Amino acid sequence: MAATRQEIFDKLVVDLVCQGKTSTRTDSYGYERCSYRGENGTKCAVGMLIPDHIYEPEMEGYGVTDIVNARPELMNIPEFKTLGIPLLGDIQTAHDICKPNKAHNLPFVDTLLREMRIVAIHNSLEWHFKVVI
Repeated sequence: MAATRQEIFDKLVVDLVCQGKTSTRTDSYGYERCSYRGENGTKCAVGMLIPDHIYEPEMEGYGVTDIVNARPELMNIPEFKTLGIPLLGDIQTAHDICKPNKAHNLPFVDTLLREMRIVAIHNSLEWHFKVVI
């Protein structure tokens, strides 16, 4: 039986919390950029759904809509098919803005939980996690 939207979403939240940081790479200009496959084995939320044998470094720098347009076979990934592009995009955006918020002294996990809770509400998903804000 295929996983539901809720089950996939909950697993992504848990996996990102366990990872404890965003998935980034430093580009040729020295800027830290979010990436599907980051430094030290990290993965972004969408990157966690892309099997290693399908992932290509050329995907980096493009949003989920762009990589699916370029590689329609990505929609054969059960989690992609179940979540759909709009929810995948919301999840990707939530991950990408979750750098530690130094101005408000919020660590990555707190920021992630806040942003993913918003994604859940906007996409009619239940929220099963404690937010410490």
